[in-house]
Amino acid sequence: GGEQQVLYLLEGLLRRGHQPRLAAPGGCPLARRAAAIGVPLARIDSRGDLDLIAALRLARVAREGTDLLHLHTGHAHALGLMAAAMLRPRPAILVSRRVDFRPRGPLRRFKYGRGVDRFIAVSDRVAAVLAEAGVSRGRIVTVHSGIDPARMQVPRDAQGLRRELAIPMDAKLVGFVGALVAHKAPGDFLEALARLDPGVHGLLAGSGDLLGELRERAARSDLAGRVHFLGHREDVPRLLRSIDVFCLSSRLEGLGTAVLDAMAAGTPVVATAGGGIPEMVEDGVSGLLSPPADPGSLAAALRRALEEPGLAGRLAEGGLARVGRFTADRMVEGTIAVYEAIRKGSEPIS
Repeated sequence: GGEQQVLYLLEGLLRRGHQPRLAAPGGCPLARRAAAIGVPLARIDSRGDLDLIAALRLARVAREGTDLLHLHTGHAHALGLMAAAMLRPRPAILVSRRVDFRPRGPLRRFKYGRGVDRFIAVSDRVAAVLAEAGVSRGRIVTVHSGIDPARMQVPRDAQGLRRELAIPMDAKLVGFVGALVAHKAPGDFLEALARLDPGVHGLLAGSGDLLGELRERAARSDLAGRVHFLGHREDVPRLLRSIDVFCLSSRLEGLGTAVLDAMAAGTPVVATAGGGIPEMVEDGVSGLLSPPADPGSLAAALRRALEEPGLAGRLAEGGLARVGRFTADRMVEGTIAVYEAIRKGSEPIS
């Protein structure tokens, strides 16, 4: 998700006549896609927050007329501060914060001290967490992540997807798209699925550390044959257009742009009220919300969306109306406004 936001930003900057450069590990998907659209690339491989060699390389790149360093990951945050300390004049420092975990660790004071000119929070919830951690409100601005709704406008292929996965044509499909990691709680998704009618199947598109234990859970009798692990998929728009309900079960979530993708696909959304998700989903209007870490409540919401066609239709329509507030163009314009505020030494408009 974060890499996609960076790519949207680079594309938007180029379209508006700016000259961005990207420093990223060689061979990563973001580096390849950025190079394909003509963004100059500096390969910087890092072994961690305190990789002095990587910081020196970044400083060498930034000496070539860089006015601002926009840092997008935890490692980049630390390396950028180290690189900036080597430069005269020092470039402005902007950090995008995409997770709602409270900053922690031995480098917390270094990374969240006065060295950063602005923090962009991808949701108001992330902004609140930064403030609770001691970052002054004047250095935090919310710029919601965005998507390209047009990317989701592909043909529906419900029957083709069922044939591909050998699922009965009359089976209901609930889909999860995201990393299989603890804060997204895919285990809660499976526990909710186990409470639904046996004719409901679950799809999980993504990979992560929890894959092994999730497979073990899915093999038990109440879920056997009903859970389909798809791994990384390039056809996520087709998946989202072809399922009956999208589900995001996160316990913590900076924003969760997979929700926006599902809305743009015209698919009803059921999600938890974790992190920044309620900033996208209006309960009962553009989706259904349940408490985080409560598979029973999540199952009840899924059951409503699956069994009440009128409700499902209203939620899909509400999602389509809501997603227009969370486009990539809005994200790019909001980010450029922060760049301008830093350049002028003024406070950005949140």
